[in-house]
Amino acid sequence: MELLVDGLLADGEVFKSFGYEELYERKVLDFKLWKKFQLDKFERDLSEIEEDFYEIDEEEDEYPLVEAAEAESKAREAELKAVKALEAENKASSFKRQLVEAAKAGHEAAVRQLLDRGASIDDALAASADLGQMSTMQQFLNWGADINTVTRFGTALSAAAKTDNSRMVRWLLRQGAEVGIAACILQSSGQSKSKVAWLCRLASSVRNSTYFGKMGRLYHNPERAQKFRILHGKFVHQYVLMTNAAQRSSTTFRELGRIFQGHRDTWEASIRTVRSMARGERPTLANTIAYLCFVKAISDTLQSDTTYDYTEPFFQDLARWELLFTQESDRDAYRDAIHSMWGVALNEKMSSEGQVDNDLTMRFFSLASTLISDVSEHFDLDRLNRGFERSQHAW
Repeated sequence: MELLVDGLLADGEVFKSFGYEELYERKVLDFKLWKKFQLDKFERDLSEIEEDFYEIDEEEDEYPLVEAAEAESKAREAELKAVKALEAENKASSFKRQLVEAAKAGHEAAVRQLLDRGASIDDALAASADLGQMSTMQQFLNWGADINTVTRFGTALSAAAKTDNSRMVRWLLRQGAEVGIAACILQSSGQSKSKVAWLCRLASSVRNSTYFGKMGRLYHNPERAQKFRILHGKFVHQYVLMTNAAQRSSTTFRELGRIFQGHRDTWEASIRTVRSMARGERPTLANTIAYLCFVKAISDTLQSDTTYDYTEPFFQDLARWELLFTQESDRDAYRDAIHSMWGVALNEKMSSEGQVDNDLTMRFFSLASTLISDVSEHFDLDRLNRGFERSQHAW
């Protein structure tokens, strides 16, 4: 009973029904708890945006089967070479070691041969999760791998969670991965409490999505679905803009074409960047550009739905983002990126005055939080997240 009461009182959804600000003003909530609930709401809204974007994305492209088919022709020659290389290796090497190495390299043809010779398929599944090889994982499941077997990598779900790969985590949960086992492994391996909480929130999100039916929860809200289709289209447009500009670049911005293999990778990086800023971490150049693609797509989507000009603040903030970079090569690449993508030329004065302070990342996170809050309002993300009703369903 004590655990139940403590858990219920820590549930921000209960207090949300009364209004956080009003409870704070009446001193029912202290500042620390009020900020915690605000961050919890931000995380819920971000997870909602993630989940709905992926639902639209799967409408457009049945992942991972289509992705595997597209990748197969490109990887065929490399796979054949890998098979020959593995056959030439020391015969004393264990099947398990060879299988893990083949899975890590993404060489499916080599994996098939090793499985035929008796190697462990469960190790290969977890190793593939560790490296984001979703098409390979689908094959392992088709061949009988146990999704919840604990290997030296942990389970497939815990391995994916360690890499912050929310798209893979959701996919594994839909395939029947057990969140309890994965959470225990994360705790025992020294992962932070926030990582375990993040995994549990994703599991809850997937369960709620399943609750709404096989047609997907957006099926029951066509207006919201249309807004996310617009957002999806605008983000893909930003990704194409980024890759085309990177190909023409003579700076390190050119590396983005190698770092991000598709719009999904770019979307995943942008979401990770928002979460890392919430923890006070400074994003890399590549993740910053991915995040700006995310912000521009959202700004353009909101612009089409309201009279407020969301694009003007986006362009005004571009100069501030340069302050994140201390190396001249990163600043040159950043300037090249925003000029070639959006036609914005920064003056030299901003970078010379760019003294980075300890609160810089949190200030940028505040900008992101405000934008996510606007999305929550205009996309009606709270419609199915009403205080007591959500807590009742969760409990």
